[in-house]
Amino acid sequence: MSNKEYEVRITNIDTTEFRKKLKKFGAKLDNPKRLMPFVVFTHPKNKKDSYVRIRDEGKKITMTSKSNLKDKFLTEYEVEIDDFQSGVDLLLSLGCKVKYYVEKIRETWKVPGCKEIVFDSYPGLKEYIEIECNSEKILNSTMKKLDVKPDGSDITIDGMFLNQYGIKKDRKKSEKFTFKDTKKNLSKFITKNKSTFNKIIKEQLDFLNKK
Repeated sequence: MSNKEYEVRITNIDTTEFRKKLKKFGAKLDNPKRLMPFVVFTHPKNKKDSYVRIRDEGKKITMTSKSNLKDKFLTEYEVEIDDFQSGVDLLLSLGCKVKYYVEKIRETWKVPGCKEIVFDSYPGLKEYIEIECNSEKILNSTMKKLDVKPDGSDITIDGMFLNQYGIKKDRKKSEKFTFKDTKKNLSKFITKNKSTFNKIIKEQLDFLNKK
């Protein structure tokens, strides 16, 4: 069994129209929009191209290790755990160190022949999609059927902040990246599209406050 993560992120897309396309494709909503917090740790052996993550996915809590971070498809091992804080305590006891705590909003769809498609939005950022399949062949086939292509731009979180708001990557960053604190922490770094940022973060906070 392969432990490669066959996944692609697509940021330059109209997600409202893409949802309509998914329904025509036979996809089903599996998990509605919800807050998804996660903590990222250093590898217990301090491997530079690896990290460990604990994430509350709503229906389950997962502990995941990712390595070969510069490869096209990362190597991933994942297990489900019963309790978020117990997982954090376990990793700390093994010598892992917390790198950062992050929140995002996620919506998950099940797609025929593919593992899942998710709609993600980090604090202040436009919603984007990720397609994950069980093989590179199925991934390419799914993208072709849905008529989408990977972005040519920097699709890291820092890259998206740079592209959308001109926020430099080398800014001083907080170890906590939450919806509540993002406006206060990032507004001073924004050099373009500030009204868009304010609109998105307001919509995100309004959604979370209704939960």
